[in-house]
Amino acid sequence: MGSLIVALLPLAVAMAANPVPIIGVIAMLSTDQPLRNGALYVATMVFVVAGIGVLSLLVLNDALGVAGSSGSAGGVQVLMGMLFLSLAFLQWRAKPAPGSAGREPGWMKMMDKGGPFVAVVLGLMLVNYALVAGATSDILKAHVSATAGLGAVAIFTALSLSTVWGPYAAFVVDRPRSEKFMRSVRGTLIAHNRVILVWVFAAMGVLYVAKGLIPLF
Repeated sequence: MGSLIVALLPLAVAMAANPVPIIGVIAMLSTDQPLRNGALYVATMVFVVAGIGVLSLLVLNDALGVAGSSGSAGGVQVLMGMLFLSLAFLQWRAKPAPGSAGREPGWMKMMDKGGPFVAVVLGLMLVNYALVAGATSDILKAHVSATAGLGAVAIFTALSLSTVWGPYAAFVVDRPRSEKFMRSVRGTLIAHNRVILVWVFAAMGVLYVAKGLIPLF
């Protein structure tokens, strides 16, 4: 069990360091209904990550482990990485419209207006399914007991999403101070929206390309 947790740590850290879900939860906590939208966003991501792991252990058994060893998986990850890098390049080349400086970007307005629906949809979209599949494959290949497997899924879920549920928990515990912080963060996101998106897309591109290419060497 201990060696399995150690094997899962790099995947959990990589997923926790993904800036996109972090920006997502900060944006959710900056909406008009932060507790509701934030809870739905966090719960959706936890349900998806834990659900994939539990479903794989109870139903798919070793099938996912076999599928995860396919060489095509690396190719898909490289293609996804190139897509993210292309988006970063296009965002970098795009010129802001005259007078748009300081305005709320469209995706923030969508969060405010969309409410629960947008929170759930973003929670579904921002899960790193490639890393979740890799972690689940490692658990299956370890051939541990069902109890140990479920424990590994729980630990991976908690660690990989710590940068998502952590800010929400801090917001619930100390809302006044957190709201002040979130207003500051929201202002930063608005002022530097384009730069943030460039770095987010670039980071995801490098991560996916590296994960696709490393097994080939």
